[in-house]
Amino acid sequence: MRHSRGSVLGILAAFAALSIGGTASAQDKQACVNASEHAQHLRTDGKLGEARDELIVCAREVCPIPVRKDCAQWLSEVETARPSVVVSARDTTGRDVSEVRVIVDGKVLAQHLDGKAIFVDPGHRAFRYETKGAPTVEDDVLVREGEKSRVLRVTFPTGGHPADGAHATATPETAGPDAAARSGGVPTASWVLGALGVAATGSFLYFGVKGRGEFSDLRSSCAPDCNPTDVDPIRTKLIIADISLGVAVVSFGIAVVLALTHPGSPPTSTVATGHFRGRGSP
Repeated sequence: MRHSRGSVLGILAAFAALSIGGTASAQDKQACVNASEHAQHLRTDGKLGEARDELIVCAREVCPIPVRKDCAQWLSEVETARPSVVVSARDTTGRDVSEVRVIVDGKVLAQHLDGKAIFVDPGHRAFRYETKGAPTVEDDVLVREGEKSRVLRVTFPTGGHPADGAHATATPETAGPDAAARSGGVPTASWVLGALGVAATGSFLYFGVKGRGEFSDLRSSCAPDCNPTDVDPIRTKLIIADISLGVAVVSFGIAVVLALTHPGSPPTSTVATGHFRGRGSP
């Protein structure tokens, strides 16, 4: 009798576990669909950073294959379109200033400068730069979709703060000939697309080799009656590999076309100018 009761309890526990697992799976699928839909709205509104976060959610292996495939492709497109800037700050003596807080549209994006690119959403953006011992610098910047590592140069004046209510205009810096020499007559877009092509090629090789290796192992162990839960992750890797290959081919192709059709004259580099405000100014 005791053995029978134990068996019944074991069966009930198994059913409960299956029920909980089914509920969790349904919740995961709904979360994937919601993330996919939300990402599209965010992308339309130009909020590419938030859209990227949502697409990472719906590109997970627990998501349905159609949703996962779409999200993986959209994620690649968002990464391509998402612009970034590199802030270069100096004082009037020409020395680099790294302890600079970067604020964009009221949101702190960096507490100090490390030479790395900062991702921002496209559109008109209000930049604010703060450092100890110098007035705050403000600048309105039009950030363009797909623009990568655009350099924003900021100059902090030395010699203390201006008097309360005083304003000083930042002196624009002119890009030197070294910038033109670095470009080599090749448009920046070609370098960006070339880098994207290299990254996509690496993604293709990684997911392609890993997916095909796992497929070969699975085929030798359980084909043709393999469990779908074992097959789906492999299929996802192969899909990502195919998408990455397509992105690489298109990126390299456009990069070559732009380089060949470029007139060859180095583009004029426009340096951002700021507006100094004293700490006591409105």
